[in-house]
Amino acid sequence: MADRVDRIDRFIPLPPSGEPGMAQISWPIRLLCFLSLFSCLAQPVIAGELMRPGVTVETCGAAYLQSKDPAESQYGELRVRPRLELTPRDEVLFLIEGDFRADTRGYARDSLDSVVERTGRRWIANLREAYADGQHGWLRMRVGKQIFDWSVTDTVSPSDNISPRDWTDVLESERVGVPAVHLHLGYSTFADLVFVPWFTPSKLPVLGGRWERDLPPVLVSAEQEILGRDHSQFAARAGTTWEGFDLGIVYYRGYANSPSFKLEPVSLVKARLVPVYRLEQVYAFSVSRAVGSYTLRSEVGHFNQRGDDDFVQVVAGIDREWSGVLRPVDSFYALLQYADEAVTRHESPVPFETIDFRRVLNKSVMLKSHYTFDSERQWTLQLEAALNLDDGGSFLEPALVWRKRNIEWEAGIDVLSGNRTTFFGGYGRNDRVYTRVTCKF
Repeated sequence: MADRVDRIDRFIPLPPSGEPGMAQISWPIRLLCFLSLFSCLAQPVIAGELMRPGVTVETCGAAYLQSKDPAESQYGELRVRPRLELTPRDEVLFLIEGDFRADTRGYARDSLDSVVERTGRRWIANLREAYADGQHGWLRMRVGKQIFDWSVTDTVSPSDNISPRDWTDVLESERVGVPAVHLHLGYSTFADLVFVPWFTPSKLPVLGGRWERDLPPVLVSAEQEILGRDHSQFAARAGTTWEGFDLGIVYYRGYANSPSFKLEPVSLVKARLVPVYRLEQVYAFSVSRAVGSYTLRSEVGHFNQRGDDDFVQVVAGIDREWSGVLRPVDSFYALLQYADEAVTRHESPVPFETIDFRRVLNKSVMLKSHYTFDSERQWTLQLEAALNLDDGGSFLEPALVWRKRNIEWEAGIDVLSGNRTTFFGGYGRNDRVYTRVTCKF
């Protein structure tokens, strides 16, 4: 459920007939190819203070326990993320991170040919981040494609609105980079100003794919409606530490990272359900504090949406790590969190309930925990779970993780339960066993 770097596959498909081949790939993708080769081959020679190359390779396989289509019973994915940092001076940083991925279901297609991700789908070749960062005393400025995470709580965060999400696989949501200008002023007391000049849509489940929700016979799903490029967004944040409390306040004016919906008639008896992005203003407040061995975290935010519900969202959590639980060298970590909301103005754009990914965990308890057997953290048992106290829907993911130097292997199972009308129950046929291997060089 929490953001993860997505899962990976066994081959990189050739371009389909009529689509661009390697000779026609745009300059950003040629740069990615060079960066990938450079990071892999040059790292042992030039890694140092001035230039720091690296690459992350991830592979994943999943077997689904239920399937209407035998071709969907297994899934594989491959992801390669080359990264290069240049620091010609202590106050200056240039970063570029590529993102190559492919999968056995064809979710990743084509190559990015623009500064802005405009199609709302995954790319075979992409720029995950690419920016220049300069600092002078209390002032820092970052310009380029960036990923923003302003959350204090886990998974559900009213403060975290700038970056769109990749929900191609609903359980593996991930933030997507946006071109932005980011000013950071101050030190422990600080202010952030972010301007995003162009709109970037989120990546929704593929139509006809495993993660598309079933609709009544009178409705058909449609591709999301993409706003024009010139729909800008603005966000501001201020934070400070006072009497042991870390305090933050956030203002956001832009578009929700989870779309709303509208209906378009197809015939006298059918309509098309179209995901659309609506303008909103968000006012959020966060607070966290260490109390003894525990850390308390909370966020509250008011969402004022144009053409959709206004609501107040509240999230509160507590976490702690214990050492020497069963053995002198082991440790156990647990985070417990609750989320809820109150609708302050009802203005539903359609006459039935739809999915807003930001709000699916309302009235829900979430748990994240892991038990590590040794001080080297080589073997870890972990558990992620969520239970909706209102409708009874639930999610459970136990997993075993092994780490050795730069290699990590994980194996687990995802179980989604509940009535078909609930969020988790609606994905009940997507129970799966998975394994993932990550290598960092």
